Amino acid sequence: MSLPEVFHYIDQMARLVAQRREQYTISFSGGEAFIRFPDLLEAVRYAKKNGAHHLSCMTNGFWGEDPVLAREWANELNAAGLNLIGFSIDDFHQQFVSLDSVRNAFQACRNLGMEITIKTVVTRKTRRLPAILGELGDLLLNYNVVVQEIACIPEGRASHTLGTDEWLCQKGIPEEPCMAGIMLVIFPDGSTFPCCGTGWNPWLILGNTQVEPIAELFQKAESKSLCVLLREKGPKYFVSFFQQAGHPLPSEGYANSCHLCGMILNHPQANSIVPQAILDWKTKRVQSVLGNFL
Repeated sequence: MSLPEVFHYIDQMARLVAQRREQYTISFSGGEAFIRFPDLLEAVRYAKKNGAHHLSCMTNGFWGEDPVLAREWANELNAAGLNLIGFSIDDFHQQFVSLDSVRNAFQACRNLGMEITIKTVVTRKTRRLPAILGELGDLLLNYNVVVQEIACIPEGRASHTLGTDEWLCQKGIPEEPCMAGIMLVIFPDGSTFPCCGTGWNPWLILGNTQVEPIAELFQKAESKSLCVLLREKGPKYFVSFFQQAGHPLPSEGYANSCHLCGMILNHPQANSIVPQAILDWKTKRVQSVLGNFL
């Protein structure tokens, strides 16, 4: 998206939280946001100037190839107000980005005392998080770093380039609710979603920031029936409806609840089964509120 568009979205967020007397956070991501470093820097400065409570960015660390440049960029972002930087470090990224570059970028951020996270996407055939952390060596000594190992979900390119024997899956049906609707994920074309975990399914699209105000899209995220249901019950709620309709979902083999959600919303029978499940949930909600008055 263009830098003026980014500024426009930040302006809208600042007005919205002022009306609500709340705070807002922004995460800049991609793809790789550092490919457009001047724009990233200006966006961070603008968001900080306009009251963003917390600012973060994900990166693969390619910009650490030159240690001097890494220090310069980290210093500029830190001075502009970036609070947290997250590094994607795993076998998938290291096909293209040397670990030496990541180390240099990591060191530059650590020297400034920035918050750092590490996210590692794994399968049965890749290295796991302990091996990745071991390769960072002394960079982790006496420094608080949040790390997350993420099971690869069969979405996008991974769905047809990785074999089924490579997925790391939980036992049974994932039971945790999801957080659909507590954020807005905005694409460069303005398409807006309430989460970032299901391959941005058409069922979840809220609208487009190029034609609708962010305040209205947040209202949709908070009140859209599917989002509320997912927050309250999680995607597991839909499983019995597929069973009753004669299209049972697998009882095993899910990386996480996002994987299950994607299976449900991408199912060939979703158009008939999902609305019925939502109607059932709405009816039960009304009954729980009105009780004996019905």
